[in-house]
Amino acid sequence: MRGLTPIIIFTLLAVLAEYLVVFYAMSIGVMDAAVLKIDWPVTISISPLFHLVPISAIVTLVSTWAYLRKKLTVRSQGLRKSGALVGRGTEPKKPKSGMSRRVGSFFSKIETSRVSIRSTITVLLTFLVLVLMISLLTYPQLIYRTVQSAYQNNPSMLNFVRSVDSSVAGFAEAVAPIGWIGTTINNGLLAAAPAVQNLGSGLGNSLASLAGLDNAGKYLVFQNAAAWISGVLILFYGEFMRKGYRYRKKQ
Repeated sequence: MRGLTPIIIFTLLAVLAEYLVVFYAMSIGVMDAAVLKIDWPVTISISPLFHLVPISAIVTLVSTWAYLRKKLTVRSQGLRKSGALVGRGTEPKKPKSGMSRRVGSFFSKIETSRVSIRSTITVLLTFLVLVLMISLLTYPQLIYRTVQSAYQNNPSMLNFVRSVDSSVAGFAEAVAPIGWIGTTINNGLLAAAPAVQNLGSGLGNSLASLAGLDNAGKYLVFQNAAAWISGVLILFYGEFMRKGYRYRKKQ
């Protein structure tokens, strides 16, 4: 049960993360028009978008977390053993007392908990950040609409922005004698503008197909892309960490 408990806890956290992603998708207009209904023995509604896709993402997250936790556990155990062997030479091993064994078991449990927490934060944070970033690429107007809604629903924010704008204007007047610095920066930016424009045009053309998808297609893109990219990144991280540990061990 001690090995099963972390898996259960992470699965519940992954379910919560997917619930937030689904709620976020519904708030930006994603709807499932292909809900399946089963009338026997009771009526059950199954949404491919909001049930099956999140389940697949949860399975991916749990698998990724288990892989990363295993790599971190092996690495921490290897570092602890290598540190314990430094300076021993050929001295005979001394038998450990009962207190020493209990203390060692206690610190081993702490290390295991730290590994589980670290892998949990890494996997979930990477996935959620990717969901947000990719959804912003598929919904180019999302930031503008969010800011516009915030200003409309919160007049105090608009007053704060106006006060900041007046403060910046006063600061600009105060530093007007050293305006040549701004002119130099502006000229440098103008010189680099064509390259930035070309890069933006190429990126915009590649993202135009994503922005042209319907809401369901965009939802599938950022769900699948976030799960795949986070899994691949953590896979490379685990392999790089293992190779780095082998290199240090040889040294």
